[in-house]
Amino acid sequence: MPPRRWGDLVARANADARQPVLLIAAPETDPAAWGQWVETFEAAGYVVLTPDWRPGEHDHRSMDALAQAAADVAEVARALSSRPAIIGHGVGGLVARTLAADGLSAATVAIASGPASPSDLLESEAPGDPRGLMLMTANGASAFARETAEDALSFIQRFV
Repeated sequence: MPPRRWGDLVARANADARQPVLLIAAPETDPAAWGQWVETFEAAGYVVLTPDWRPGEHDHRSMDALAQAAADVAEVARALSSRPAIIGHGVGGLVARTLAADGLSAATVAIASGPASPSDLLESEAPGDPRGLMLMTANGASAFARETAEDALSFIQRFV
């Protein structure tokens, strides 16, 4: 059962026949920052969910809080009628990577989520692995730009 405050998001996505995409912002980032991403993914035929961590609910500097946030978002992913693509930024990217490792995502994009290669873009596509992972190093405003969303969309479309 997803956290109560996200029940409406899950119900809306489950009532929709389109593939769900979860966008997870860092706790200090307003989910509205995903605006261009929501437009890009919805125009491509996905239903998009942007759960809010609610300021003060999780202290993102604590490993326990990060684990609880990941558990909350994992419940959202489990409650969806189909396995979502999961995209996260910053700490939200760490959560996305954790959920991918647990097999909860159909494909994953993690933006500025911690240790990565110096290259701008890393892609992992193990044969038969439904949890394709893309690591992006975009920071600041470029992380939420339409061009970055379009790059992520091209990757996600390979899997769902």
